[in-house]
Amino acid sequence: MQQAELTSKQFDDFSTIIADRLGIKMPATKRTMLQSRLLRRSRELGLEDVHAYHERFFSDPEVQQEELEHLLNLATTNKTDFFREPDHFEFLAQQALPAWRARSPGGPFRVWCAGCATGEEAYTLSMVLMEQQLRGSFDFTILATDVSTRVLEKAMAATYDEEHASPIPLTLRKKYLLRSRDPSVGLVKIAPRSAPTYALVISIFSPKTTEFAPNSMSFFFAMS
Repeated sequence: MQQAELTSKQFDDFSTIIADRLGIKMPATKRTMLQSRLLRRSRELGLEDVHAYHERFFSDPEVQQEELEHLLNLATTNKTDFFREPDHFEFLAQQALPAWRARSPGGPFRVWCAGCATGEEAYTLSMVLMEQQLRGSFDFTILATDVSTRVLEKAMAATYDEEHASPIPLTLRKKYLLRSRDPSVGLVKIAPRSAPTYALVISIFSPKTTEFAPNSMSFFFAMS
């Protein structure tokens, strides 16, 4: 049975809300992608098709408010890995950080990981910076933010498939990861055991106001 397709008007309705709330513009080429994700959400709600979802979303303000978070979550595409673009982390350790320390001795090194997705980049930064702390004492903080509550929940859990963590060098895996007590589960958790202490803050960020949303969710992950 052929599924009902998202009309141009319905796509415009959804894309307008997404652009207004997230600052993400969705061109017409994203229509099929959005339709597929809306169909999946429609089925979760027991609705017949995307037309029924559109009707439900826009006909009742209370329903729209309740459903808005789900819409924004499915509108974002999150792709990240541990040590993705390794040259960038090498540049940070060998050039950017030493230059900063020469200019700001004793000051805290602050990193903002915008669009942190499920947290791999933020935790990679933490490993790289903690390794650099062993070569000379300095303080640092990492602020990791994303507009998707769905991926932030994953980031806050700090738990990943063991295979997914394979890009992390073995020496760092031994220092900063804990394996599940049940090897058959195949999970690892970010759990540094070294001396330095820092805070990783994961929050929802409002791109419309460049301020943290009043209802933002924050997670302080102190490592010591």
